[in-house]
Amino acid sequence: MRLIRYINEESDNYPVISNLHIFTDDMVEYFHDREYQIEKDAKFYFTSMKGAHKHSKFLFRGSDKKTNYFDNFKSRIDRNPKDMPVDIHNDFDFLFRKKFGWKARSEGIFATSKYYAADSYGSFCYIFIPIGNFKFIWSKK
Repeated sequence: MRLIRYINEESDNYPVISNLHIFTDDMVEYFHDREYQIEKDAKFYFTSMKGAHKHSKFLFRGSDKKTNYFDNFKSRIDRNPKDMPVDIHNDFDFLFRKKFGWKARSEGIFATSKYYAADSYGSFCYIFIPIGNFKFIWSKK
């Protein structure tokens, strides 16, 4: 159960997760049954996150959508900004496409290593684990 061990080790180092008591016995059983597939699908993510952030191995995502323990979804290609004027959003998309080859604001999924930042973007806060090969842009700030 490497995935559960990974999560438990991180929980010990990140009090917010420990205080949430996010893993009940039935959740551990649920993940145990799917652990191999999750590790396989998210191999690029787990490799990329090694040493990526000194405070957390996790990415968090806030959402108003309630899910069960696990959910798959694809990034949208028509995302509208939540906290930014559309013209500035479009300007950033132009610059991101020019520099990185894709419109990160419109086509990306926003996640953060800071639980409290993600929690402010919806009624629910989830651990976010991207699967497959993906592109990402991040900032130390």
